Amino acid sequence: MDNTPISSWGYLGYRILFNLPFIGWVVALVMAIGATNVNVRNFARSQFIALLFIIPIAILFFVLGLSLPEIFEEIEYVPLM
Repeated sequence: MDNTPISSWGYLGYRILFNLPFIGWVVALVMAIGATNVNVRNFARSQFIALLFIIPIAILFFVLGLSLPEIFEEIEYVPLM
């Protein structure tokens, strides 16, 4: 196991790579399982776990966004005066 620290630029590069749709997610999963550097593996795991939280929230917002126009159509507006 390699314990070499990751530079700031390294973290930035990995973050950009892991945030690419689909390709980056697969790379994050592969690095979370099999990276030889402990620091890279832990960072990939944290990015993958964050992704597992973000995807359901994004789906929820998407579904709510589709249903909001229907909700507002049912509201009756009462004039103030």
